[in-house]
Amino acid sequence: MAGAAHAAMPARPNGPVLDQANIIPDDQEAALTQRLSAYNAQTGRAIVVATVGSLDEQDVDTYANELFRAWGVGGQKTDQGLLFLIAPNERKVRIEVGYGLEEFMPDVLAGRILANEVTPRFKQGDYAGGITAGVEQILTQLNRNPADAKAVAEAAAAANKGEKSGGSVIASAI
Repeated sequence: MAGAAHAAMPARPNGPVLDQANIIPDDQEAALTQRLSAYNAQTGRAIVVATVGSLDEQDVDTYANELFRAWGVGGQKTDQGLLFLIAPNERKVRIEVGYGLEEFMPDVLAGRILANEVTPRFKQGDYAGGITAGVEQILTQLNRNPADAKAVAEAAAAANKGEKSGGSVIASAI
């Protein structure tokens, strides 16, 4: 099945944004591309946004992981990459984080960004706004020094334990 999954996946874009689902207006896509290109060049990290027309009957977690690996987001040596995947037709979204960035962006914090910043906007039909808000929160967290990033991540984990859900949400329904 993994071979079939790779065959259906989109080719890696030349820049940091792939809008296959065509949900980001051109001007906002250009601004997002410019913002992420500058960040990636400045830091050596790879932050990529991808909207896809279909998950090809896979769950969002598997698809995001397969796409992350197929595209080599973050590189094999440092693995400092992050994929922000949106599948509007299946109403799914996920933040896939490379090992090199996990201390800055653990799963629980990625889940909180999706739940608090992205999903509410998506539910109102504001995909571009949700993507932009998510990217801004991601970059804010990644720009923190490691000690501050860890403190924010620990606070998010503690807050998550106090909520009824009990587990981290790294993929979300729109």
